[in-house]
Amino acid sequence: MRHLSALLGCVLTISFANDASAEREPAPPSEEAHQAAEADTQFTLDLYRHLAAENDDNLFLSGYSVMSALMLLSDGTVGPAANELGEALHLPEIAWSGDPAHPWRFSDFSAACAALENSMSPGDPNATAAVRRQLSELETRWGRLRRDVEAATGNAQFDLIRQERELVAQINTLRQQVDPYQLRFANAVWCDTSFPLRDDYLASVEANWGALAFPSDFRGDAESERETINAWVAEQTNDLITDLLSPGTVDSATRLILTNAVYFKGNWEEPFEPSATQEQPFLLASGESVPTMLMADWQRWANYVELTPEGEVNDYVQTPAPADSPFENGWELPANPDGFKLLELPYRGGQMSMIVILPNRPDGLADIEAALTHETLAEWKGKLAGQEVNVALPRFTMRNTLMLGAPLSDMGLNAIFQPGSLLGVSDSPEAEALFVGMIVQQAF
Repeated sequence: MRHLSALLGCVLTISFANDASAEREPAPPSEEAHQAAEADTQFTLDLYRHLAAENDDNLFLSGYSVMSALMLLSDGTVGPAANELGEALHLPEIAWSGDPAHPWRFSDFSAACAALENSMSPGDPNATAAVRRQLSELETRWGRLRRDVEAATGNAQFDLIRQERELVAQINTLRQQVDPYQLRFANAVWCDTSFPLRDDYLASVEANWGALAFPSDFRGDAESERETINAWVAEQTNDLITDLLSPGTVDSATRLILTNAVYFKGNWEEPFEPSATQEQPFLLASGESVPTMLMADWQRWANYVELTPEGEVNDYVQTPAPADSPFENGWELPANPDGFKLLELPYRGGQMSMIVILPNRPDGLADIEAALTHETLAEWKGKLAGQEVNVALPRFTMRNTLMLGAPLSDMGLNAIFQPGSLLGVSDSPEAEALFVGMIVQQAF
Protein backbone atom coordinates (compact mmCIF):
# COMPACT_ATOMS: atom_id res chain seq x y z
CA MET A 1 0.00 0.00 0.00
CA ARG A 2 1.25 3.47 -0.81
CA HIS A 3 2.24 5.34 2.33
CA LEU A 4 -0.13 8.07 3.38
CA SER A 5 1.01 11.24 5.07
CA ALA A 6 -0.09 13.72 7.67
CA LEU A 7 1.30 17.25 7.84
CA LEU A 8 1.59 19.46 10.88
CA GLY A 9 1.69 23.20 10.33
CA CYS A 10 2.70 25.66 13.02
CA VAL A 11 2.41 29.43 12.80
CA LEU A 12 3.55 32.29 15.00
CA THR A 13 3.27 35.97 14.15
CA ILE A 14 4.36 38.89 16.32
CA SER A 15 4.13 42.56 15.51
CA PHE A 16 4.65 45.62 17.66
CA ALA A 17 2.49 48.66 17.05
CA ASN A 18 0.69 51.51 18.72
CA ASP A 19 -2.82 50.14 18.51
CA ALA A 20 -4.67 47.01 19.64
CA SER A 21 -8.23 45.87 20.21
CA ALA A 22 -10.16 45.86 23.49
CA GLU A 23 -9.34 42.89 25.69
CA ARG A 24 -10.31 41.40 29.05
CA GLU A 25 -8.82 40.85 32.47
CA PRO A 26 -6.65 37.68 32.55
CA ALA A 27 -7.26 34.80 34.93
CA PRO A 28 -4.49 34.16 37.50
CA PRO A 29 -2.16 31.29 36.49
CA SER A 30 -3.00 27.94 38.10
CA GLU A 31 -0.55 25.21 39.11
CA GLU A 32 -1.50 23.38 35.90
CA ALA A 33 -0.70 26.50 33.86
CA HIS A 34 2.73 26.70 35.51
CA GLN A 35 3.37 23.04 34.64
CA ALA A 36 2.44 23.67 31.01
CA ALA A 37 4.68 26.75 30.91
CA GLU A 38 7.60 24.80 32.36
CA ALA A 39 7.18 21.97 29.84
CA ASP A 40 6.90 24.48 27.00
CA THR A 41 10.08 26.29 28.10
CA GLN A 42 12.05 23.04 28.28
CA PHE A 43 10.78 21.89 24.88
CA THR A 44 11.36 25.29 23.28
CA LEU A 45 14.95 25.52 24.51
CA ASP A 46 15.63 21.95 23.31
CA LEU A 47 14.29 22.80 19.87
CA TYR A 48 16.14 26.11 19.81
CA ARG A 49 19.47 24.44 20.56
CA HIS A 50 19.01 21.90 17.77
CA LEU A 51 18.04 24.60 15.27
CA ALA A 52 20.76 27.03 16.35
CA ALA A 53 23.43 24.34 15.91
CA GLU A 54 22.57 24.16 12.20
CA ASN A 55 21.69 27.83 11.65
CA ASP A 56 24.14 30.74 11.49
CA ASP A 57 21.46 33.31 10.64
CA ASN A 58 18.94 35.06 12.88
CA LEU A 59 16.53 32.50 14.31
CA PHE A 60 12.94 33.11 15.37
CA LEU A 61 10.50 30.38 16.41
CA SER A 62 7.58 29.54 18.67
CA GLY A 63 8.10 26.35 20.62
CA TYR A 64 4.56 26.62 21.98
CA SER A 65 3.08 26.60 18.50
CA VAL A 66 5.06 23.46 17.60
CA MET A 67 4.04 21.84 20.88
CA SER A 68 0.39 22.69 20.24
CA ALA A 69 0.46 21.10 16.79
CA LEU A 70 2.08 17.97 18.21
CA MET A 71 -0.52 17.84 20.99
CA LEU A 72 -3.26 17.93 18.34
CA LEU A 73 -1.75 14.66 17.14
CA SER A 74 -1.08 13.19 20.60
CA ASP A 75 -4.36 11.32 21.16
CA GLY A 76 -3.85 9.66 17.80
CA THR A 77 -0.47 8.17 18.78
CA VAL A 78 -0.01 4.73 20.32
CA GLY A 79 2.86 2.74 21.86
CA PRO A 80 6.41 3.99 21.23
CA ALA A 81 5.18 7.05 19.31
CA ALA A 82 3.08 8.17 22.27
CA ASN A 83 5.95 7.55 24.70
CA GLU A 84 8.44 9.51 22.56
CA LEU A 85 6.00 12.38 22.22
CA GLY A 86 5.44 12.71 25.96
CA GLU A 87 9.17 12.61 26.68
CA ALA A 88 10.11 15.07 23.92
CA LEU A 89 7.45 17.53 25.13
CA HIS A 90 8.65 17.20 28.75
CA LEU A 91 5.20 16.32 30.04
CA PRO A 92 5.03 16.49 33.86
CA GLU A 93 5.10 13.25 35.84
CA ILE A 94 1.46 13.64 36.85
CA ALA A 95 0.52 12.95 33.21
CA TRP A 96 2.33 9.57 33.21
CA SER A 97 -0.02 6.58 33.12
CA GLY A 98 2.41 3.68 32.65
CA ASP A 99 0.10 1.95 30.16
CA PRO A 100 2.35 0.59 27.35
CA ALA A 101 -0.22 1.44 24.67
CA HIS A 102 -1.10 4.87 26.10
CA PRO A 103 1.77 5.81 28.44
CA TRP A 104 0.78 9.48 28.82
CA ARG A 105 -2.53 11.10 29.73
CA PHE A 106 -2.34 13.69 26.98
CA SER A 107 -5.80 15.05 27.78
CA ASP A 108 -4.59 16.08 31.26
CA PHE A 109 -1.72 18.02 29.73
CA SER A 110 -4.03 19.54 27.11
CA ALA A 111 -6.14 20.87 29.99
CA ALA A 112 -2.98 22.37 31.54
CA CYS A 113 -2.19 24.09 28.23
CA ALA A 114 -5.75 25.44 28.12
CA ALA A 115 -5.21 26.85 31.63
CA LEU A 116 -1.97 28.46 30.44
CA GLU A 117 -3.67 30.06 27.44
CA ASN A 118 -6.52 31.27 29.67
CA SER A 119 -4.03 32.87 32.07
CA MET A 120 -2.61 34.86 29.14
CA SER A 121 -6.01 35.88 27.80
CA PRO A 122 -6.28 39.68 27.60
CA GLY A 123 -9.81 39.81 29.06
CA ASP A 124 -13.51 40.54 28.73
CA PRO A 125 -14.38 43.34 26.26
CA ASN A 126 -17.31 44.37 28.50
CA ALA A 127 -14.92 44.96 31.40
CA THR A 128 -12.66 46.99 29.15
CA ALA A 129 -15.64 49.06 27.97
CA ALA A 130 -16.33 50.00 31.61
CA VAL A 131 -12.68 51.02 32.05
CA ARG A 132 -12.93 53.15 28.89
CA ARG A 133 -15.96 54.98 30.28
CA GLN A 134 -14.23 55.62 33.59
CA LEU A 135 -11.10 56.77 31.76
CA SER A 136 -13.12 59.17 29.61
CA GLU A 137 -14.72 60.70 32.74
CA LEU A 138 -11.33 61.16 34.44
CA GLU A 139 -9.80 62.72 31.33
CA THR A 140 -12.70 65.20 31.16
CA ARG A 141 -12.10 66.10 34.81
CA TRP A 142 -8.39 66.47 34.07
CA GLY A 143 -9.14 68.95 31.27
CA ARG A 144 -11.23 71.11 33.64
CA LEU A 145 -8.62 70.83 36.38
CA ARG A 146 -5.84 71.87 33.98
CA ARG A 147 -7.75 75.07 33.19
CA ASP A 148 -8.24 75.72 36.91
CA VAL A 149 -4.51 75.23 37.56
CA GLU A 150 -3.61 77.75 34.88
CA ALA A 151 -6.07 80.31 36.28
CA ALA A 152 -5.13 79.90 39.97
CA THR A 153 -2.25 81.47 41.89
CA GLY A 154 -0.37 80.95 45.15
CA ASN A 155 -1.37 78.21 47.58
CA ALA A 156 -4.58 77.50 45.68
CA GLN A 157 -2.56 76.66 42.59
CA PHE A 158 -0.23 74.33 44.55
CA ASP A 159 -3.25 72.49 45.93
CA LEU A 160 -4.74 72.11 42.44
CA ILE A 161 -1.39 70.85 41.09
CA ARG A 162 -1.35 68.16 43.81
CA GLN A 163 -4.89 67.12 42.81
CA GLU A 164 -3.83 67.05 39.17
CA ARG A 165 -0.90 64.73 39.90
CA GLU A 166 -3.17 62.31 41.78
CA LEU A 167 -5.68 62.37 38.93
CA VAL A 168 -2.97 61.78 36.29
CA ALA A 169 -1.72 58.77 38.29
CA GLN A 170 -5.26 57.28 38.22
CA ILE A 171 -5.52 57.95 34.47
CA ASN A 172 -2.17 56.28 33.75
CA THR A 173 -3.19 53.22 35.77
CA LEU A 174 -6.44 52.87 33.80
CA ARG A 175 -4.69 53.43 30.47
CA GLN A 176 -2.58 50.33 31.15
CA GLN A 177 -5.81 48.30 31.36
CA VAL A 178 -7.09 49.43 27.95
CA ASP A 179 -5.81 47.78 24.78
CA PRO A 180 -3.02 45.84 26.52
CA TYR A 181 -2.33 43.39 23.68
CA GLN A 182 -3.92 41.02 21.22
CA LEU A 183 -3.30 37.29 21.65
CA ARG A 184 -5.01 34.57 19.63
CA PHE A 185 -4.61 30.80 19.45
CA ALA A 186 -6.30 28.91 16.62
CA ASN A 187 -6.23 25.20 15.73
CA ALA A 188 -7.74 23.27 12.85
CA VAL A 189 -7.88 19.69 11.56
CA TRP A 190 -8.13 19.16 7.81
CA CYS A 191 -9.06 15.60 6.89
CA ASP A 192 -9.74 13.94 3.55
CA THR A 193 -13.39 12.95 3.24
CA SER A 194 -12.36 9.37 2.37
CA PHE A 195 -10.47 9.01 5.65
CA PRO A 196 -12.91 9.08 8.61
CA LEU A 197 -11.48 10.18 11.95
CA ARG A 198 -12.29 8.28 15.14
CA ASP A 199 -15.09 9.98 17.07
CA ASP A 200 -13.06 10.01 20.30
CA TYR A 201 -10.02 11.53 18.57
CA LEU A 202 -12.11 14.27 16.96
CA ALA A 203 -13.93 14.93 20.25
CA SER A 204 -10.56 15.22 22.01
CA VAL A 205 -9.04 17.84 19.70
CA GLU A 206 -12.29 19.80 19.68
CA ALA A 207 -12.73 19.74 23.47
CA ASN A 208 -9.09 20.16 24.50
CA TRP A 209 -7.85 22.54 21.82
CA GLY A 210 -10.97 24.12 20.33
CA ALA A 211 -9.87 22.76 16.95
CA LEU A 212 -12.23 23.19 14.03
CA ALA A 213 -12.55 20.15 11.76
CA PHE A 214 -12.71 20.81 8.01
CA PRO A 215 -13.53 18.10 5.44
CA SER A 216 -11.05 18.20 2.56
CA ASP A 217 -10.56 16.61 -0.84
CA PHE A 218 -6.82 15.92 -0.92
CA ARG A 219 -7.30 12.95 -3.24
CA GLY A 220 -9.24 14.90 -5.81
CA ASP A 221 -7.84 18.44 -5.65
CA ALA A 222 -4.86 18.72 -3.31
CA GLU A 223 -3.69 22.06 -4.73
CA SER A 224 -7.02 23.74 -4.09
CA GLU A 225 -7.07 22.43 -0.54
CA ARG A 226 -3.52 23.74 0.00
CA GLU A 227 -4.69 27.20 -1.03
CA THR A 228 -7.70 26.94 1.30
CA ILE A 229 -5.46 26.07 4.26
CA ASN A 230 -3.07 28.89 3.45
CA ALA A 231 -6.04 31.28 3.32
CA TRP A 232 -7.16 30.10 6.79
CA VAL A 233 -3.66 30.68 8.17
CA ALA A 234 -3.56 34.15 6.57
CA GLU A 235 -6.89 35.02 8.18
CA GLN A 236 -5.71 33.90 11.62
CA THR A 237 -2.48 35.93 11.35
CA ASN A 238 -3.86 39.17 9.89
CA ASP A 239 -2.30 38.32 6.52
CA LEU A 240 1.23 38.25 7.92
CA ILE A 241 1.70 34.60 6.91
CA THR A 242 0.12 33.73 3.60
CA ASP A 243 2.15 30.78 2.25
CA LEU A 244 2.69 28.29 5.07
CA LEU A 245 2.30 25.33 2.71
CA SER A 246 4.31 25.79 -0.47
CA PRO A 247 3.32 24.23 -3.82
CA GLY A 248 3.90 20.48 -3.90
CA THR A 249 3.73 19.93 -0.13
CA VAL A 250 0.14 18.65 -0.34
CA ASP A 251 -0.72 15.81 -2.73
CA SER A 252 -3.18 12.99 -3.27
CA ALA A 253 -1.47 10.85 -0.61
CA THR A 254 -2.19 13.43 2.09
CA ARG A 255 -4.95 12.37 4.46
CA LEU A 256 -4.62 14.77 7.40
CA ILE A 257 -3.20 18.24 8.04
CA LEU A 258 -3.11 19.80 11.51
CA THR A 259 -2.56 23.55 11.83
CA ASN A 260 -1.89 25.81 14.79
CA ALA A 261 -1.67 29.59 14.61
CA VAL A 262 -0.52 31.97 17.35
CA TYR A 263 -0.89 35.73 16.90
CA PHE A 264 0.47 38.33 19.31
CA LYS A 265 0.48 42.11 18.98
CA GLY A 266 1.54 44.23 21.91
CA ASN A 267 2.31 47.80 22.90
CA TRP A 268 5.31 48.61 25.05
CA GLU A 269 4.28 49.69 28.54
CA GLU A 270 6.66 52.62 28.03
CA PRO A 271 6.79 53.39 24.30
CA PHE A 272 10.06 54.44 22.71
CA GLU A 273 9.96 58.02 21.44
CA PRO A 274 10.32 58.01 17.64
CA SER A 275 12.46 61.14 17.83
CA ALA A 276 15.03 59.19 19.91
CA THR A 277 15.50 56.53 17.22
CA GLN A 278 18.83 57.23 15.54
CA GLU A 279 21.41 55.46 13.44
CA GLN A 280 24.12 54.01 15.67
CA PRO A 281 26.85 51.33 15.28
CA PHE A 282 25.62 47.80 16.07
CA LEU A 283 28.16 45.09 16.88
CA LEU A 284 27.99 41.78 15.02
CA ALA A 285 29.35 38.50 16.41
CA SER A 286 32.46 39.00 14.29
CA GLY A 287 33.23 42.23 16.12
CA GLU A 288 32.43 44.27 13.02
CA SER A 289 29.99 47.14 13.50
CA VAL A 290 27.25 48.12 11.06
CA PRO A 291 25.09 51.28 11.07
CA THR A 292 21.64 50.40 12.45
CA MET A 293 18.54 52.35 13.46
CA LEU A 294 18.32 51.97 17.25
CA MET A 295 15.29 52.74 19.40
CA ALA A 296 16.69 54.49 22.46
CA ASP A 297 15.59 55.48 25.94
CA TRP A 298 18.28 56.87 28.20
CA GLN A 299 17.79 56.36 31.94
CA ARG A 300 14.72 54.13 31.65
CA TRP A 301 13.57 52.52 34.89
CA ALA A 302 13.49 48.78 34.18
CA ASN A 303 14.19 45.34 35.61
CA TYR A 304 17.84 44.70 34.77
CA VAL A 305 20.85 42.71 35.91
CA GLU A 306 24.41 42.00 34.78
CA LEU A 307 25.60 38.46 35.52
CA THR A 308 28.98 36.75 35.52
CA PRO A 309 29.52 33.60 33.39
CA GLU A 310 28.61 31.61 36.52
CA GLY A 311 25.29 33.42 36.83
CA GLU A 312 26.24 35.58 39.81
CA VAL A 313 25.27 39.26 39.97
CA ASN A 314 28.10 41.54 38.89
CA ASP A 315 27.55 44.40 41.31
CA TYR A 316 29.47 47.50 42.32
CA VAL A 317 32.14 47.04 44.99
CA GLN A 318 33.70 49.59 47.30
CA THR A 319 37.16 50.87 46.38
CA PRO A 320 39.47 53.27 48.21
CA ALA A 321 38.80 56.83 47.15
CA PRO A 322 41.66 58.95 45.72
CA ALA A 323 43.74 60.81 48.31
CA ASP A 324 42.35 64.19 47.30
CA SER A 325 38.72 62.99 47.43
CA PRO A 326 36.44 64.20 50.26
CA PHE A 327 34.85 60.74 50.31
CA GLU A 328 36.20 57.77 52.21
CA ASN A 329 35.34 55.15 49.59
CA GLY A 330 34.44 54.94 45.95
CA TRP A 331 32.46 52.41 43.94
CA GLU A 332 33.58 50.36 40.94
CA LEU A 333 31.94 47.77 38.71
CA PRO A 334 34.30 44.77 38.37
CA ALA A 335 35.47 43.82 34.88
CA ASN A 336 33.15 41.16 33.45
CA PRO A 337 34.14 40.58 29.80
CA ASP A 338 32.64 37.07 29.60
CA GLY A 339 29.41 37.94 31.41
CA PHE A 340 26.03 39.03 30.08
CA LYS A 341 23.10 41.32 30.79
CA LEU A 342 19.35 40.72 31.13
CA LEU A 343 16.68 43.34 30.55
CA GLU A 344 12.90 43.00 30.92
CA LEU A 345 10.68 45.17 28.70
CA PRO A 346 7.01 44.81 29.70
CA TYR A 347 4.08 45.23 27.36
CA ARG A 348 1.04 47.26 28.27
CA GLY A 349 -1.22 45.37 30.65
CA GLY A 350 1.53 44.02 32.91
CA GLN A 351 1.00 40.38 31.86
CA MET A 352 3.55 40.02 29.05
CA SER A 353 7.16 41.07 28.72
CA MET A 354 10.16 40.59 26.46
CA ILE A 355 13.38 39.33 28.08
CA VAL A 356 16.49 40.51 26.23
CA ILE A 357 19.81 38.72 26.90
CA LEU A 358 22.96 40.51 25.74
CA PRO A 359 26.49 39.02 25.94
CA ASN A 360 29.27 41.43 26.90
CA ARG A 361 31.48 39.94 24.18
CA PRO A 362 30.27 40.28 20.58
CA ASP A 363 30.91 36.55 20.07
CA GLY A 364 29.51 35.52 23.47
CA LEU A 365 26.08 34.30 22.35
CA ALA A 366 27.17 30.66 21.94
CA ASP A 367 28.24 30.45 25.59
CA ILE A 368 24.87 31.82 26.72
CA GLU A 369 23.03 29.33 24.50
CA ALA A 370 25.07 26.46 25.94
CA ALA A 371 24.09 27.48 29.49
CA LEU A 372 20.45 28.24 28.72
CA THR A 373 18.03 25.79 30.36
CA HIS A 374 14.66 26.15 32.01
CA GLU A 375 16.37 26.19 35.41
CA THR A 376 19.09 28.71 34.53
CA LEU A 377 16.63 31.02 32.79
CA ALA A 378 14.38 31.03 35.87
CA GLU A 379 17.43 31.67 38.08
CA TRP A 380 18.63 34.56 35.90
CA LYS A 381 15.18 36.17 35.75
CA GLY A 382 14.91 35.90 39.53
CA LYS A 383 17.91 38.25 39.84
CA LEU A 384 16.37 41.08 37.83
CA ALA A 385 15.95 44.26 39.85
CA GLY A 386 14.49 47.70 39.13
CA GLN A 387 17.10 50.34 38.25
CA GLU A 388 17.88 53.05 35.74
CA VAL A 389 19.20 51.62 32.47
CA ASN A 390 20.35 53.11 29.19
CA VAL A 391 18.43 51.11 26.56
CA ALA A 392 19.13 51.03 22.82
CA LEU A 393 17.58 48.30 20.68
CA PRO A 394 17.60 47.75 16.92
CA ARG A 395 14.32 47.85 15.04
CA PHE A 396 14.05 44.52 13.28
CA THR A 397 11.85 42.25 11.21
CA MET A 398 12.37 38.48 11.10
CA ARG A 399 10.70 35.81 9.03
CA ASN A 400 11.73 32.14 9.30
CA THR A 401 10.39 29.05 7.55
CA LEU A 402 11.61 26.06 9.54
CA MET A 403 11.45 22.42 8.45
CA LEU A 404 11.28 20.66 11.80
CA GLY A 405 11.27 16.94 10.96
CA ALA A 406 15.04 16.44 11.33
CA PRO A 407 15.55 18.45 14.55
CA LEU A 408 12.53 16.80 16.20
CA SER A 409 13.88 13.40 15.18
CA ASP A 410 17.19 14.34 16.80
CA MET A 411 15.21 15.17 19.94
CA GLY A 412 13.84 11.62 20.07
CA LEU A 413 10.68 11.88 17.96
CA ASN A 414 11.07 9.09 15.41
CA ALA A 415 8.06 6.78 15.51
CA ILE A 416 5.54 9.39 14.28
CA PHE A 417 7.48 9.54 11.01
CA GLN A 418 6.95 5.79 10.49
CA PRO A 419 3.74 3.99 9.41
CA GLY A 420 1.71 2.37 12.16
CA SER A 421 2.26 5.00 14.85
CA LEU A 422 -1.00 6.92 14.41
CA LEU A 423 -3.58 4.17 14.82
CA GLY A 424 -5.60 6.26 17.26
CA VAL A 425 -6.53 8.76 14.54
CA SER A 426 -8.83 6.57 12.46
CA ASP A 427 -10.37 3.10 12.24
CA SER A 428 -9.83 3.08 8.50
CA PRO A 429 -7.51 0.29 7.21
CA GLU A 430 -5.43 3.10 5.71
CA ALA A 431 -4.53 4.26 9.23
CA GLU A 432 -1.86 1.54 9.36
CA ALA A 433 -0.01 3.36 6.58
CA LEU A 434 -0.39 6.85 8.06
CA PHE A 435 2.69 8.75 9.20
CA VAL A 436 3.79 12.36 9.65
CA GLY A 437 5.29 13.48 6.38
CA MET A 438 6.29 17.06 7.26
CA ILE A 439 6.32 19.51 10.16
CA VAL A 440 6.81 23.12 9.11
CA GLN A 441 6.66 26.39 10.99
CA GLN A 442 6.65 29.86 9.51
CA ALA A 443 7.28 32.59 12.06
CA PHE A 444 7.10 36.36 11.58
